[in-house]
Amino acid sequence: MSARPRLHLTAPHNWLSDPNGPIEVDGEFHLFYQHNPQASEWGLMHWGHASSTDLLRWTHHPIALTPDPDGPDADGCWSGCIRTIDDRHTAFYTGASGTGSEHRQVVLCASAESGLSALRREPHAVVVPAADPKENTHQHRDPFLLQYEDTWLMLLGTGIATGPGAGQGAVVVWESADTVHWTRRGMVLTLPRDAAPVDLGPVWECPQLFRIGDDWVLIVSVQLPGTPHPECPYAVWFIGDFDGTSFEPRESGVLDSGRVFYAPALTAQTADRHVLWGWIQEDPTVPASSCADFAGLMSLPREVTVEDGRVVTRPAREVEAAWGTPVAQLKDVTLGAGESAALSAAVGDTYRVRVTGSAPLLVTLANNAVTLGVGHGDLSPELASRATAWVRLDGREKTFTLEVLVDASVIEAFADGAAPLTLRVQPGSDAGAEVRVLTPAGGVIELLAVDALAI
Repeated sequence: MSARPRLHLTAPHNWLSDPNGPIEVDGEFHLFYQHNPQASEWGLMHWGHASSTDLLRWTHHPIALTPDPDGPDADGCWSGCIRTIDDRHTAFYTGASGTGSEHRQVVLCASAESGLSALRREPHAVVVPAADPKENTHQHRDPFLLQYEDTWLMLLGTGIATGPGAGQGAVVVWESADTVHWTRRGMVLTLPRDAAPVDLGPVWECPQLFRIGDDWVLIVSVQLPGTPHPECPYAVWFIGDFDGTSFEPRESGVLDSGRVFYAPALTAQTADRHVLWGWIQEDPTVPASSCADFAGLMSLPREVTVEDGRVVTRPAREVEAAWGTPVAQLKDVTLGAGESAALSAAVGDTYRVRVTGSAPLLVTLANNAVTLGVGHGDLSPELASRATAWVRLDGREKTFTLEVLVDASVIEAFADGAAPLTLRVQPGSDAGAEVRVLTPAGGVIELLAVDALAI
């Protein structure tokens, strides 16, 4: 059975990684991505391109950006963003060339000649040069542009190489009046590796900075070179204040509590919301997590909000249209301590499970050999030993609603504002879903439902 998901975007063939330049234009979403068209593994990066009007069904387009063998992106067209400038859609991306001491990462720009069907390098393609060693930072990468007051700002991910703060991740900012001529403005943020609940690492990638209400939100993806797979385990959010140059964080947390969600990118020009995608990586510890002809996939689109001092992401509203009425459900089931409730449904390998009940509990998806623990804080040792992974609830109420989206070899789980949990899993059988909910302390399961794919 194929492990290729039906709702999650994959490349037609071969490698897909970081989302690049997501943008909404006239009601249509365009999503570009890191792509190696030659193999199902990391390699010489191009920009792939797909579009959708409903965020569920995608049209694939020809490759949008190809490295120039003789240019500053000879070793890859890497991550970046797209902005509309003077009515033209312009991509800003990282170009890499050279090896060893000759390795260089610069920022290039390329504009769409007609709609977004193809991107062509501008004559002034290099707009930000390679990092100056005097700046004491590593190579900078992954440009993210925003307008602040009367100027354009470009955030770049990097790390502190020498001097005070050496070994810390960092974000720097450049400024421009015309997006052609840029000057370095300063350091947005750098923090010690132990300044958050997770290791903040020596290098930050794919910075995203945006405003929600009175709060500024900064997202960085943490690279941990030299660690066991994955070297790119998670993205971290900060809520704080931004003055055009520096960011002062007040709160922080992980954007996803799994270890395969990385490099989230925010969609440009959405009218009334903030929508992002992340790269869901392969997991070599999971048998058959991918097909032979593709590797990597996009997360489902997630809407971002700030609630009670934390960043919250949920499936974009369009995702609800993927599901029909429940094909199997239980309501108001009272369970004693250690008792469980179960149901099964013929739904194929793409389905949704919804559970409303009291924490803690265990949800087992038998066909995928996965057990999710749900609780406030860490699970007890007994529950943790039985769980594949767990969702840590942030709210004070014990009652919660859990939504688990299963799509062949990927699971995305969401619960009441907690950090989502993304996993790569062994695909289930065509027989469908077998779900069991166990309550160690007893309680009422208000709802246990399985929904089939409706598109």
